[in-house]
Amino acid sequence: MDAIFEQPPIILGGAALAILVLVTFLLQSLSSSSTVAEKEIAQKAAPKAKSKKRKAKKKTESVPRKLPNPLSPKEKEPSVQVDPESAGKKKKKKKNKKKKPETTKTVTIPEPSLEEDNEEDIEDDDDDDVTRLLNKSQLAKTQGKPMEKKKKKKKVADEEDKTWVMVNKGDKSSSSAAEASSVDDNTVRTVTLRFDVEDKPVLLGPKGATIQAIQEQSGARLDIDLPVLKITGTDLAIASATEQVQSTLAAHKEETRKKTAHSTILQGKKINGSEGVKAIIGKGGQTIQSIQNETECKLDADVERGCVTITGPSEEQVSQAATLCKHAVFGESQHVIELKSVSRVMLVYGKEYQKIREIQDTSGAKLDIAKGTTTLKLSGPNEAVAEARLLVESWLAYCEGEVLRFEANQVGAVYGKGGETIRRIQDRTGAFVEINDKGKKGSDIVVCNIMGDPDAVKEAKGMVLKAIEGEIELKAGEVMEKLELDVGAPAVIGRGGSKIRELEKLFGVRLVVKSGTGLCRIVGRKDDVEKAKKEIITIVEPFLEEKRIKEEADRLAEQAATTSDTGAWGGTVDDGDGW
Repeated sequence: MDAIFEQPPIILGGAALAILVLVTFLLQSLSSSSTVAEKEIAQKAAPKAKSKKRKAKKKTESVPRKLPNPLSPKEKEPSVQVDPESAGKKKKKKKNKKKKPETTKTVTIPEPSLEEDNEEDIEDDDDDDVTRLLNKSQLAKTQGKPMEKKKKKKKVADEEDKTWVMVNKGDKSSSSAAEASSVDDNTVRTVTLRFDVEDKPVLLGPKGATIQAIQEQSGARLDIDLPVLKITGTDLAIASATEQVQSTLAAHKEETRKKTAHSTILQGKKINGSEGVKAIIGKGGQTIQSIQNETECKLDADVERGCVTITGPSEEQVSQAATLCKHAVFGESQHVIELKSVSRVMLVYGKEYQKIREIQDTSGAKLDIAKGTTTLKLSGPNEAVAEARLLVESWLAYCEGEVLRFEANQVGAVYGKGGETIRRIQDRTGAFVEINDKGKKGSDIVVCNIMGDPDAVKEAKGMVLKAIEGEIELKAGEVMEKLELDVGAPAVIGRGGSKIRELEKLFGVRLVVKSGTGLCRIVGRKDDVEKAKKEIITIVEPFLEEKRIKEEADRLAEQAATTSDTGAWGGTVDDGDGW
């Protein structure tokens, strides 16, 4: 013991604490054992307490007593609240099993006194303890076979639920397959596919041959209702038609892609603008069609913008098409001929452009004369250009014609009113008449070129000379009067021919005045000619009278000068002798 107390205080305190914990643990174990014993005693005493309680209730039922606080007849019995979950479970159990009809008993429960209440509370507590002590095996025995039936029915329902859940948990493909299998294969239905406008001619094909073939092969009906395509038939027919439609459109797109893999644009000076585009198109589109067939390229010509877009499957083919386009505009080789005069230009054109077309068709070359110029350009293959050059030069030599020269004041007679006379000469004969009177007037000599077929030139020459002489070709119902205007001609002509135009409009006649001779020809209906003649006489009469007076005065002055004696030799002398 002395050795123990000689230990340090810390060790002694720890030992004391350990002893305290050990004592506490022993006390708790003793209390728990006593509690278990009490429970066992309570379990053994529970049946006895229950039997006593039943006996007490029977006694109270057999002996009626007055209630201290009876319920009035107007008051209702208190409503019993039922748990909704328990109620739902009860309903479910009722559906799963068939219950035997049970007889309900009505029991009048008297209100206990205060002493009886205390006794019943004690008994109720005992009953609650007994109920807690009941185990599951005892409950199963009391319920009997109905519980087993419920369990079996519940198992069957669970199996059915599990089967249904398995179907729903499957993927969409399995569910769609199940639905498809339930549908009859021969059921006719309609599906729609998105369809573009540019695909319509592809699907139709030439005269509807493509869509007809798809319908015959698949057995489905195809209806184009833009912007969709409707396919009607069985599932098998719809699938076949859909596949054929898609493959047809895909093949066309691939072919288009290959054809338009390469492209180039010709515009501006490369092809001479809009005029070059017209040359590339050619007569009736023959040139552009020929280029497309030869190169297997597509040409889009825009005349307004003056450009041509070339698309093709390869760079070589596109380059070849561009070269042919330039040849169509400029030709492989070129030659220029200066025609020098408008009449020669008209000769190359011919009547209604017939001659130039004839030369182009014969030679294969292209002939072009820029507007407002006299320069002829020949373009095309070397051989074609050479042949066209010979044709043009030989034609100009053949139509060389003749040259007339006359005074500038006679040009008006050849042209006629508004160019009427010279047009009539050219239209009737087919020859071309050109007068070079630029800067000429009065008695200046001008040159008139008459070109064309020799016979036409001869006839045109005669008509020009007649026009210079003032001869006029009369129409049916017309007459012609001649009138000498003499010094009154300028008054009838007027400034720049204004008076002649006024008289023609007023009387509906044609006036031809030859200013050099003063001869006036009046052409028209007889009455109109007479009226115009009187008016013209009225205009020129003062000038003619003035001329006569002047001439008379000159004559008298001359006569007076010759008869008067004003000098030594002109008088008489009276010498007285009579001499």
